[in-house]
Amino acid sequence: MRRQLNILKTLTQSPLGRMALGIFYYAKWFQFRFQRAFRILDVSDDFIPEEFVESVRRHGTTKMVSNLDAQRKIQILRHSGASQVAHFCTNRFSTTKYSWYSFIPMFLYEQFSMPSNLFFLLISILQIIPGVSTIGQYTTLLPLLLLLSISALREIAEDLYKRSADKAINRILFETYCDSGWNFIECDRLKVGSVVRIRSGQYLPADILLLSTSDRYGTCKIMTANLDGETNIKERRCHSSTMQITYRNGFQGLSSIEYEKPNRNLYEFHGRLFFDGMYQENTQYTDNVGYTVNEDNVILRGTQLLTTHYIDGLILYTGPETKLSINTPNPPLKLSSLQEITNKQIVYVFISLIMLCLVSVGGKVLTNSITGSPWYLPYPNEYHNFGDMIRSFFTFLVLYNDFVPISLMMSIEFVKMIQTWIINNDYEMRDGDNELAEAKSLKLVDELGMIHYVFTDKTGTLTCNEMAFRSFCVVTDDDIIRKYEPSFKDDEDYSPTNHSVYDRVWYDLEMYINADNERQSFKHLAAPSIQLSENLRHLMTMLALCNTVTVQFIPFEGMTGKYVPGQYNDHLHYMSESPDEKALVEGARQFDFTFVQRTQDSEGTYVHLSLKDNMIMYRLVKTIKFTSDRKRMSVILECPDGEWRLYCKGADNVMKKLLKRKENTYRIRDVLNGYARQGYRTLVYGWKYVSHEEVNKFEHDINAVTTSKTSRKAKLEKISDIEFEMESGLRLVGISAVEDKLQENVGETIKKLRIANIGIWMLTGDKMETAENVAMNCRLFKKSMFRTDKIFHIDCDTDTENYKKRTLDQAQSVLKYLVQENRLGKINSDIGLVLQGDAVETLLEEMEADFCSMATSFQSVVACRLSPSLKADLVKLVQIHKRKNVLAIGDGANDVAMIQAARVGVGIKGNEGMQAKLASDFAIGKFCFLNRLLFIHGVWSYFRICKLIQFSFYKNVLIYFINFLYQWFNGFSGQACFEQWTLSMYNLAFTSFQPCCVAVFDRPWKDKSMLAHSQLYDLSQSNRIFTNKLFWGNIINAIFHGCIIFIMSYEINYLGSILPYDIQVGGIYSFGYMIYLTTLITVTIKLFLVMDIMNSVTLWFIFLSVFAYLLWMVVTNYWASFPITSFQYLVYDNTGLASEMSTSLVFWISSLLLIPVVATYRDLIWKCLLDTFYDSFGQVVRLLEDEEDAKARIETKLELLLSTKEKRNLWSLIPKSFLPPRNPAPRNMDATDLLMSLDNTIMTISRSKSAVHDLDP
Repeated sequence: MRRQLNILKTLTQSPLGRMALGIFYYAKWFQFRFQRAFRILDVSDDFIPEEFVESVRRHGTTKMVSNLDAQRKIQILRHSGASQVAHFCTNRFSTTKYSWYSFIPMFLYEQFSMPSNLFFLLISILQIIPGVSTIGQYTTLLPLLLLLSISALREIAEDLYKRSADKAINRILFETYCDSGWNFIECDRLKVGSVVRIRSGQYLPADILLLSTSDRYGTCKIMTANLDGETNIKERRCHSSTMQITYRNGFQGLSSIEYEKPNRNLYEFHGRLFFDGMYQENTQYTDNVGYTVNEDNVILRGTQLLTTHYIDGLILYTGPETKLSINTPNPPLKLSSLQEITNKQIVYVFISLIMLCLVSVGGKVLTNSITGSPWYLPYPNEYHNFGDMIRSFFTFLVLYNDFVPISLMMSIEFVKMIQTWIINNDYEMRDGDNELAEAKSLKLVDELGMIHYVFTDKTGTLTCNEMAFRSFCVVTDDDIIRKYEPSFKDDEDYSPTNHSVYDRVWYDLEMYINADNERQSFKHLAAPSIQLSENLRHLMTMLALCNTVTVQFIPFEGMTGKYVPGQYNDHLHYMSESPDEKALVEGARQFDFTFVQRTQDSEGTYVHLSLKDNMIMYRLVKTIKFTSDRKRMSVILECPDGEWRLYCKGADNVMKKLLKRKENTYRIRDVLNGYARQGYRTLVYGWKYVSHEEVNKFEHDINAVTTSKTSRKAKLEKISDIEFEMESGLRLVGISAVEDKLQENVGETIKKLRIANIGIWMLTGDKMETAENVAMNCRLFKKSMFRTDKIFHIDCDTDTENYKKRTLDQAQSVLKYLVQENRLGKINSDIGLVLQGDAVETLLEEMEADFCSMATSFQSVVACRLSPSLKADLVKLVQIHKRKNVLAIGDGANDVAMIQAARVGVGIKGNEGMQAKLASDFAIGKFCFLNRLLFIHGVWSYFRICKLIQFSFYKNVLIYFINFLYQWFNGFSGQACFEQWTLSMYNLAFTSFQPCCVAVFDRPWKDKSMLAHSQLYDLSQSNRIFTNKLFWGNIINAIFHGCIIFIMSYEINYLGSILPYDIQVGGIYSFGYMIYLTTLITVTIKLFLVMDIMNSVTLWFIFLSVFAYLLWMVVTNYWASFPITSFQYLVYDNTGLASEMSTSLVFWISSLLLIPVVATYRDLIWKCLLDTFYDSFGQVVRLLEDEEDAKARIETKLELLLSTKEKRNLWSLIPKSFLPPRNPAPRNMDATDLLMSLDNTIMTISRSKSAVHDLDP
């Protein structure tokens, strides 16, 4: 962004640059205005700053350089006729894609932006021109209109469904304050500046500033599941200056509010309230004094109000300017690799089509120069002028136009739609909440079969993100470090008598709290120091209170009386935005430091701590919240003794910069590394005393920055500096460790991904040691790598002297090893790489290409301490330099950038919200479902789409190349071999459903086989089925078949040298009829050879297509006798042909048997040779499947026989030649012994088709 603005400044320094920049901006302005008019908001110009895009997107203005951080100021609307000075968008909610005036231009723009549709539109225009088309004027236009109509109806149906849902939302009634009373108005009529009342259970219709609530302390409870997927109850509060401004006094006193313009930051808000100086309810407001409000005072659209009776709020943002709408962007445009390859092949086929047209034009000129121009054709003496050659070129272009299948794109879309339905209804991918997988991207289902790298998050993706408190240690300044490792009720080794850690903690606390209940079992131990006891008390207090946890008491059976805080602590339920906080609070409760509740009064907020049977109340002075940038959280508490203390917890790399004594961090390094080797997540704790003056100065400085006119970025940097200053000088207290367990079957999933030759990168923000431990536990790193020292580290951080040079030296040493061992550029599964976030930044800056070559030589890579943007950068690095497909999978908001940057993004609905799921292309419930998604649905979709594309080109090239061959026999007149509408029906009806049906039901292997043998993924991953060689071999094969069909049909039909003469009837279309039926049968045989399995549905569709053509012959034969004479011309040339040709036995033998068999015998022999002599791994798996099927059929037959309780000799089922040698069958053997004996002979039986057939029920 900074580089872009510097470029803009440079350009503005010269008149020519300003002129060029002005033209460029106004061009972009017109582009955005058009997109805004038709709601095409897909903007992907990296040169244009995001602020410019947002400005034009919302306001249609190019005045953006001076207004990037401008504020919005609104007045309070208290009367029905009042309005804002500035214009703001309405609150109308709309998810529709079209409007009544934009549907036609938008739909046509989208459809004809596809090259294939644009090509057929050109052909349709050429056909209408008189004298150009020889196959009718509408034979391409009508099929094109039919396909466009189907697409249009689908789009209209989807939009109408969305419109009805939007209408229901927009018609919801809300109470707004107007003219000294409350009135109900519809949701879409709400305005910015209006005061709205929300009742309990309602969802907010807009982003509002909380003014007052039914609670006397000005708080309310909300749930933000629609925003971030979090179902925990959260708290919002009014600003203290607005608590007394209610509907009773007409919301008087509040004048205006100045706040930031719409942006996508869900968790940040800055604004100032202004009052008009009125005296009201013992509160004096001064003119033009701004009171700072923040995100705690704002509730966003989509949030649900809970438990609170009602709230009153001022509307800030409406409609598309709400944060919910801004954070629901259009997904990035992604095309599958097969789609890109197909687009290229269409271009090559189109070039081949042009070459055929040029050859035909040359043949026409040459023929007419030798034999003279035919007298019966138009323009008999003008065959050598340029205009006639152009007209002839267009004639042949129309004649051969379906070299590119007109129905290909719709067939692909239809098949992909079925594939997404199969994924969405795969009950094997159902998680614990009975939620199925969701395929959100129709275009990328086949891309799942071509993944080379998987980039995965750790927490919540590989692990459960359900934390368990495992250990903690206390640190003092006099080198005392004491570790405690408790066991809890959810542990396997827990027992009711295992209280040793609990006793140890309270024994160490005695010196500080003067407890009298000493534990006899610890009498022999040395007494703890005063500082150890004090720090242990501080640590336990921080575990319980340094958080944003919400407490809820759950009544239980047998409970007597009302709930009293401090009693029934085991029945308190904690809800938190972070699983870590919940685990820490529950861990503190195990040691009788129980966080009980939060309360409020006029003086502030209080947190209550139950210490055994004693209740202690702390006043919460200030909370400095945790953010992904800060990586720490602090609370300022007024303790019962009157002291003010700041308690802070955070990541170790952040906390070491805040400690008063830096040397403490070196003494706890071994403890942190030990926890990391166990896979624990750690937090470091510190505290210090603060004075009233320090806190007041802190709040004053923060308020001054938030109300300043500086840019948003400058504000955030200044606030960060102020917070750092406030939190510096901490005394180290201790460390906590929580465990995040691996999800089920993660190790097995990664093992199969490695076998499939997929590179796996684990990207995380955790410590290196924790990441390495998780990598070993989930089999990303083999244990042998640690024993043989085959894990390479590039881990210099910014605190290391000359860290850049050392980082580059480490990278060069790894590169040198890879080159010496001849491993560079190969995926090596026996070595691993660990990267540190600071090192990654250095390598991306200094040696990007070499870094990519080095890193991709490792199959297993762990990168830790990464920010969300660095994760996305690594994804882009591999995709750009290696040109390989990357799948990114994650579960949190910090994974969204990575998911959207990857070729395929997979989101997991986890405890961190739904942002990742909403931004993804596919959504699953667990990481282990990735195997099924890739190895089954990915491979199936890849094989099916490949067969559909190749077969579609095959069948079209076959029949239209016959038209080209026919030109050599008609003087290149442009006359088609087939009747015009029969030719059009070839793609629309007779050969369109067959390949689609095969593409829906065909599969190379069973799902169980593909999960058991993940090596099969290599066929689709390396794109072995849709290579240029195979594609053009398929085209040449179609040309070969066309030549055989045409030559044999010509010999039979005209020369009579092979078969009798009696088939020569009816003129040129009798020849076309014979070739057409022969081609249809040949195509059907070829389809049988392409299929891997056969089922009844596929067979029905194939035979139905052939029957449809025979029915078409009958209809066209008698069409002229129908009373609707206006349509007789359409098929006039076919009248009577079918009845004459159907009497010829030669016609049926040649079309149905002789010519198709001769044309395809080479394909059949080749397939048999491959199946017999080429023992590929896929064929071995198919053989195993056949053996399993044979065994299953035998067992089924036996169960059927036994169920009838008929006493017969069961061994008579097995032919004697298949019995084990020297093992005569006993006459009376039970079913169990029989099945065991069958296991020994099943291999031999399954290889004999006759035996299996005899045993088949």
